[in-house]
Amino acid sequence: MLKAFHFIEGKLLANDFEIIESDMLWHEGREPLFYYVIKESKLSKNIEVLGPPKKISKHVAAFKKKHKKTFIKGNRLFAIEKRKFTNAKNLVKYLIKTSNVKDNVSSIKII
Repeated sequence: MLKAFHFIEGKLLANDFEIIESDMLWHEGREPLFYYVIKESKLSKNIEVLGPPKKISKHVAAFKKKHKKTFIKGNRLFAIEKRKFTNAKNLVKYLIKTSNVKDNVSSIKII
């Protein structure tokens, strides 16, 4: 269960959700509980991806090949990408279906 707790927490952070508080509680005779308090559960639809410095042409070419919408800001290349998840609840719903969570807990409820 601890593995699932840390997995979900890590994925929330990796997807730019700011966790204000998180904890895992279990008391004898009760079902275990873990929770996350998110600063904002909804993020913008797009994310700015940091690319290489513009003077390293080999990496600039590779970055432009991988990302369609690129632009230069200062001395760096950036790209605009669509986020896969803009809502924390949708991300958690997706994560509880993965083997990292399903294999480590017996049941899950989102409240």
